[in-house]
Amino acid sequence: MKTPFLRNAIALAALAATGCLNADLKTSQICASSSSGQVPGTPPGVNSIELPTSLDLSNSLPDLSKKGISGTVLMQQVTLSTTDGDLSGIETVSATVNGSGSSSGLPPVTLTCNYQKPAGESGPLTSIAVPCSDGNLFDYLQEQQTLTLQVTLNGTLPSSAWTPDIGACFSAEIVVDYTQL
Repeated sequence: MKTPFLRNAIALAALAATGCLNADLKTSQICASSSSGQVPGTPPGVNSIELPTSLDLSNSLPDLSKKGISGTVLMQQVTLSTTDGDLSGIETVSATVNGSGSSSGLPPVTLTCNYQKPAGESGPLTSIAVPCSDGNLFDYLQEQQTLTLQVTLNGTLPSSAWTPDIGACFSAEIVVDYTQL
């Protein structure tokens, strides 16, 4: 099954064959998610937990490591959801992407995404959307298409075991120079 991004890339490659040597691919949203595995219930008095997760973007983005490809990949939001826990006691969520694991010596790419529970919000909650800053992840994703997120939850955490699903959505603009491929 071809993703819309891949279909666009194939169509633009066909245009390149007709004499167009550059292609500009834009997508408004690419999303990936991962389950962090079951988290044990949190005892009273523990108000913070860190959930590391990895997101594989290789099925959503073309191979960015090829010569002649440049662009921007911006994280728009991180989502935290669960089907077996109540997130309504969570007051703040922060998510950080750190590119310090890159092998070429690129400086760390640290993006911060923050959520503050709205005043007066009550009732069971199974999903939280966390808006993010617009740092460019392109150079980091050129080296590896797996993104490592560190999600920190603060507040009254679920007291029984629960399974968090963590996702992130990105926008991308990729420029392909077919003379360099």
